[in-house]
Amino acid sequence: MRAAQGVMARCAPMLRRFGFCSAICAPRKERMARHASLLEGCIRKARSLARCAASSSASRTFIVHHVRRTEQVARRADAKSI
Repeated sequence: MRAAQGVMARCAPMLRRFGFCSAICAPRKERMARHASLLEGCIRKARSLARCAASSSASRTFIVHHVRRTEQVARRADAKSI
């Protein structure tokens, strides 16, 4: 009980300033933004690699596999962030 009061005492200024929901949701929003940024980077790298492979006439199988793998990783990361 005392620990909870200490947390509330430390958080009280932030809760007053931003409102209760904002204080609770801020870390979640930051985490989701970080995940989105990582996913965008992953997708950007995959597209770049696919373009490079296409320009060097790599097999279509390799390109399709790489794109599907990237989408799978993105779906998994998105599921973990929820």
